[in-house]
Amino acid sequence: MNKAQLYKWTTVFLLIFNLGMLTFFLATKPSHPNEDRFRKTVKEKLNLNSYQEKLFLKSAEKHTERITALNNQQKELWIAYFNTLKTPAPSAKKDSISMDLQRIELQKIKVTYQHFEEVKSFLKPSQMDGFEIFLDRLLERITKKDKNIPRPPKDF
Repeated sequence: MNKAQLYKWTTVFLLIFNLGMLTFFLATKPSHPNEDRFRKTVKEKLNLNSYQEKLFLKSAEKHTERITALNNQQKELWIAYFNTLKTPAPSAKKDSISMDLQRIELQKIKVTYQHFEEVKSFLKPSQMDGFEIFLDRLLERITKKDKNIPRPPKDF
């Protein structure tokens, strides 16, 4: 075998090897630890059976979608509100945008409250102590002043 053939086969082998390594790393990449830990905590604290867990995940997904939609509306209003600094805008326009921002914030609070009510509705009376602990932890997490949130792991 001449040198050109050797280099050609070595290059092909290394290319296939690298593609295999990339596939392996991407296929075995773990999910974000906070998401797994939260689901496990919910299941343990509320002592959910499989049916209740499905209901909870469905409710949480619906809550997330509604909050995301409200957050997107809020971002657009923030941009519009601060763009009033660029041009002389009437005070009524700023006040209108400000009221819309307050309305969206109130909707976010109501959507979250409804989500908690929905979760509470499918729990058994024996699970209510767990719900209170779960709710206390969530409120503590939401209102915590010093948020020591670690940086997410780097993706390769």
